[in-house]
Amino acid sequence: MASIKECFKSRWGSDGVIMEADFSQLEVIGAAYVTGDESLKDDLRAGLDMHCVNAEFMFGRPYQDIRDGYLAGDKVSTKQRSMAKAKGFLIFYGGTAFGMSQGFALTQDECQVFIDNFFKKYPDVLKFQDMMYNNLQSYEYPTDNMVEVKGKNYREHYAVWESCTGRKYQWQQYPNKGKAGYKGWKPLKYNRPQVCNYPVQGFATGDIVPEMLGRVVRALFKYNLYDKCLPINTIHDSIIFDVHKDNLPTSARVVQKVMQAAPLAMEKRFGLKLSLPFNVDVEVGDSWDEMKGYAW
Repeated sequence: MASIKECFKSRWGSDGVIMEADFSQLEVIGAAYVTGDESLKDDLRAGLDMHCVNAEFMFGRPYQDIRDGYLAGDKVSTKQRSMAKAKGFLIFYGGTAFGMSQGFALTQDECQVFIDNFFKKYPDVLKFQDMMYNNLQSYEYPTDNMVEVKGKNYREHYAVWESCTGRKYQWQQYPNKGKAGYKGWKPLKYNRPQVCNYPVQGFATGDIVPEMLGRVVRALFKYNLYDKCLPINTIHDSIIFDVHKDNLPTSARVVQKVMQAAPLAMEKRFGLKLSLPFNVDVEVGDSWDEMKGYAW
């Protein structure tokens, strides 16, 4: 990944920089709004670092110890926060203990403890996931496809669900490869991580980021900055720019201000009252691989 990021350099050479404007914890904010979990909203309003919160759930260390260690550059705290960040998103996407245990030195039992601790504090996240998955039949439509499962043919269905922004998501059924006969077994089923993932990630990076990108572009034109501050990419909850150094302080200030006004923009466009903090960090560097925090 680093070698790819090195390819992103300013068209103005030494007179320009790459600038990244990054929504802080945007997908966590999206999960808090979509699921309606008040405890998660309260922690976000309190300014908690949710990756450190997850590290507390995962490793049993006090939140403040992990947070202080991370800010001080402690390697253990930094590694634990990084692991919790990677695995924490899997919870919002309906991940299982087995899936979380893959790729990290954590057992399936340890991951299950992490999941249980998370849902104990944020129960409405789990309620939303269960509601979405268990109610898909309410949004089902039959197809013309017949699918063979364990020697029998079954008609395939798909489900369509409309989000709070009017975006429609479609899920397809898959043959159930699990052992038949257990309670609740169905020959065709939906992919639970997909059903849990789409509403959260789609809202955060599929609705909010594009909406704010459009508003940023209009602001750059409004303040005559666009000729030397060009959006060149988006990735997850970040927008990447190529900026001439002459315009850097003003461009950074305008971009950050516009992006942090996301709650007002989403209310104006979709009538949504997010009531959550939208912090935006700005970093710059000679390439996308050499980014450092920027203050003006």
